[in-house]
Amino acid sequence: SSSSPRRDFLAKTIATTSFLLTTTASAPLPSRAKEPTEPLTRELVTSTFQSIRDELTSPTGVVPTLTSLLDGKSYAQILQYTKESDAYFRKGKLGK
Repeated sequence: SSSSPRRDFLAKTIATTSFLLTTTASAPLPSRAKEPTEPLTRELVTSTFQSIRDELTSPTGVVPTLTSLLDGKSYAQILQYTKESDAYFRKGKLGK
């Protein structure tokens, strides 16, 4: 039994279409350039590190608060506090 030209054409068309759809659909999207950030200066680095030192040494900072929550075995509050403090640190203190 020989294959018909119509079947060959359909098979090639389906294979080609499948290949094109797969490669097009899985192609990476174009990236957008990151917004310009504040230039890195000695003053910015100094103030950022000072903010971190303040958080670590302040009686109401991250370390004393976590120590208190750990001592009280408040695990749900620990999870919530670490999420919030991480977001605060990254956005507010480190600018990320």
